[in-house]
Amino acid sequence: MENLEKQFADELRKGTDVHTADVAALVRAGVADGSIRDEDPEVAAYGVVGTVGYYGHFHRTGRIALDVDELAAFVGRFVVCALASDEEIARRVLAVRLG
Repeated sequence: MENLEKQFADELRKGTDVHTADVAALVRAGVADGSIRDEDPEVAAYGVVGTVGYYGHFHRTGRIALDVDELAAFVGRFVVCALASDEEIARRVLAVRLG
């Protein structure tokens, strides 16, 4: 979007920066409590924001036909499993879906 609509690029970037900063704060809290592995919070936040953004884009453009709630649950599991500090945390998240 930033490349297509140059007149909105700065505002879009500001929104992304706020979203990324919010996610980085959550990552820092997770690292502090041991639930998220110790990685650079800003880099991890870009991964989360990018993942959520792309899945949302693919849903809006019809590439993913899942119900939005089902897709949100999948993306949530995907992100938690990517950031979990240990396999037990990932297993608990996956068990909620399976159980």
